[in-house]
Amino acid sequence: MGGSDVPDDRQRARAASLDEWERRLGERERAADERDRRADQRERDADRRELDADAREADATERERKLDEEAEHQAERTVDPIGRFRDAIERTSAKTERSNEFLQRSRAAVQRGVDRIERVRTETSRSQESAQPGPESAGD
Repeated sequence: MGGSDVPDDRQRARAASLDEWERRLGERERAADERDRRADQRERDADRRELDADAREADATERERKLDEEAEHQAERTVDPIGRFRDAIERTSAKTERSNEFLQRSRAAVQRGVDRIERVRTETSRSQESAQPGPESAGD
């Protein structure tokens, strides 16, 4: 009867090992979820700042248009088209930089998702492999 205890001990040890492995996996997944959540929040904050900057640029463009209209009706003021053009180019350049940053943030978010899927696939396949009895235990 003592011989039948050995497989039970092995099964308990294996179950304890799997439980510990699953606990560690769960902790890693929770940590990854928290990192992803913080990164997503940073991206939302950056997107909000970008929208605010876009609104400020639109307001500046509208103010310039109004000033230009007023200047056309006043003989003593002249419109500086080159200065206005430079300002518009600077605003467009800033918007392009922000758009590029947005694209980089989006790519990073997608890559985090891909990495997470790959981690889960790898961990799942390892879990399934370790749950299946190997050929070395079949002869015991």
